[in-house]
Amino acid sequence: MNLGINNYPTKPKNLFANTKDVRTTHTPANNNNNLTLKQLTEDSTAFTGKTKNPHANPFKVKNGKIELIGPKDIGKLTPCDVLMIIPHPDDIEVFFPQITKFLEDKKSVQLVYTTSGQKGRDSRGLIPRYDPKMKDQRESELKEALATLGVKRNPLLLGKMDGATHRPEVQTQIKPMLKDIIFNTQPKEIHTFGPEGMTNHSDHKATRAMVADVMEDLKAELAQEKDGDWINGTRVMQVGLTTKQVEEYKNITAPTTPIFKYLRNSQVPIDEKIELTKDGIDKIVDATTAYGSQFPDKAPEAVGDYYKNNPFVRVGKVKI
Repeated sequence: MNLGINNYPTKPKNLFANTKDVRTTHTPANNNNNLTLKQLTEDSTAFTGKTKNPHANPFKVKNGKIELIGPKDIGKLTPCDVLMIIPHPDDIEVFFPQITKFLEDKKSVQLVYTTSGQKGRDSRGLIPRYDPKMKDQRESELKEALATLGVKRNPLLLGKMDGATHRPEVQTQIKPMLKDIIFNTQPKEIHTFGPEGMTNHSDHKATRAMVADVMEDLKAELAQEKDGDWINGTRVMQVGLTTKQVEEYKNITAPTTPIFKYLRNSQVPIDEKIELTKDGIDKIVDATTAYGSQFPDKAPEAVGDYYKNNPFVRVGKVKI
């Protein structure tokens, strides 16, 4: 598959000579420096990849304060160990544990969210459904949660509409960005949902499908490039739950919140385990409490109880 959007020159030039990773030059889809905030968040095809300093990394957290970065900063990304591509800021069921473990292992982690969870429900009943304030609420909760986890890089939000990423016209906007993100970060691993999306949510399933499509496209484009071999070492991992895990997750959390009743077991092999520590599980609980609009008071403790009984996350490799 070839999206025909990004051009990789036949004679690569190393823009990152002073860094550990070697990459080819890359021309983003569009270069428009006169964009409004609305355009950057809603019209994702208009992002700019320009940066005066190719070594600059606006994603580094300063003084423990998380800032949300938008599409205009994609061109400034730097290499990382793990790239996590997630549909919603509140998809915490299995991604918080992974983030916690990777950070404990001193791995650099870049988080990317395709939406801001704009159509989420407020369990407190304070923000009406579809109220624009929900976007600000979920983004604020995300910043607090990631700071609690100790995230070292500011997360990138693509700003697409919650519940719309399965639409072809929206995917046409997202895929070029994902391609640039993967190219610039050259991760050792990419983590996302499995094909069933864990809850059958259209955004979950669409994100996984887009990641697979973009990786297939990038591999084809870089196959003939001198410095393109790195793509062959990038593993795409899909997270999931076994039938037993789904039953236990539901049983433990049901008395506190109905949010996990939609969990489904994985339909693909998830034969690798990411083991969690006690300190990591404590951080998961603390971070989950940041989502006041999503989880009632006792729900974070229930999530912690599940992981105390199941101190691991299951993942499997996507065949591309």
